[in-house]
Amino acid sequence: METELVYISKDGRKFDDPFKCEEYERFLGKEPGKVGHAKEALRSIGMGQYLNGYLAVHHDGQNYWRHFITTCLDEYLENYVNVNELLEEKRWMTATVADAVRMLEEFDDSDECIYLLTCCRQRDFKGPFGATSQQNYNFWDKTQKKKESSTSHEVT
Repeated sequence: METELVYISKDGRKFDDPFKCEEYERFLGKEPGKVGHAKEALRSIGMGQYLNGYLAVHHDGQNYWRHFITTCLDEYLENYVNVNELLEEKRWMTATVADAVRMLEEFDDSDECIYLLTCCRQRDFKGPFGATSQQNYNFWDKTQKKKESSTSHEVT
């Protein structure tokens, strides 16, 4: 006798691996171009990965931008201190996926969101790295409408 264990997602898709089913379900209901989808996509990269790039969210009629930078500060500090005497953490400006997800947690999952990020497991970005992005025309449309409404004046 053989037994087959099947995992069925909320939308009826079948999986033989419970972790793949769970990962698939996390994306259900998360519309691309929105904060909810961005959080899940970034989490799947790995929370400890280092980042360079930008992320923006349109929330309550305003755009919120954040730039993520991971870089060594030695060349900026060497005229002021002996960088070799500093702790390694003091010699770097770092941003991680966890930082980006924390930012996104401040907004609604349904808010419009865009980002363009490079990511790497190594802080110096000298190893294999990747890029990820999310584009959303609604983000730009809402931004343009806000800009037009703030610059138009009614003459009576």
